[in-house]
Amino acid sequence: MDTERLIAELVADARPVTRPWPVAKRTVATLGFTFVVLALAVWANGIRPELPQLMRDPRFVIAEIASALTGIAAIYACFRSALPDSPRLMPALPLLPFAIWVAMLGSGCLDEFLRAPDAMHLGTSFECLNTIVLTSIPPALIMVLMLRRVVPFHPAAVAAMGALGVSSLASTALTLYHPLNSAAMVLIWHIGTILLVVAGASLFSRPLLRDWRTDPV
Repeated sequence: MDTERLIAELVADARPVTRPWPVAKRTVATLGFTFVVLALAVWANGIRPELPQLMRDPRFVIAEIASALTGIAAIYACFRSALPDSPRLMPALPLLPFAIWVAMLGSGCLDEFLRAPDAMHLGTSFECLNTIVLTSIPPALIMVLMLRRVVPFHPAAVAAMGALGVSSLASTALTLYHPLNSAAMVLIWHIGTILLVVAGASLFSRPLLRDWRTDPV
């Protein structure tokens, strides 16, 4: 076969390649959009009255910072893990702040138990679940749009990091306006919801992150 003819046939139906944004740019854009969404949620609900008092508690402050850092690190790890040259341990990036966050909540649960074991009451708070999930959806859609040209080799890990990122930031914002004072309740409903979101994103990672421009095989 004539080489020039072969090349012409190969490029006849070729589509222009659009390079994805760099990881840092996509991370900053996602964080900016997420901040706007969550700021509107906080503004609409109003700051919880006891927040100034809670801000004097080092454990509360550390937990809030750790949850925010978990979200930021997970969003960066999501975009970075989608690249072929990503380090294999990149999905572990948000694990340290996540562990600190859980440790702060766990120590609060222990203090509550030691102080008044009979007074501990584990109720339900479906509002936490609904709010975290709903406020995570807009930034998650933005992330899916940014990832659709990448087609990651490990979609489950990428989807899990993305879900962890947006849901952790949603939890950080929720703590500012939702009066849930029991550390045990926060641990169960906030962390439980986040793990549920992460599991769901991992389960449906392939249809979410496939290249929409190609026909399914």
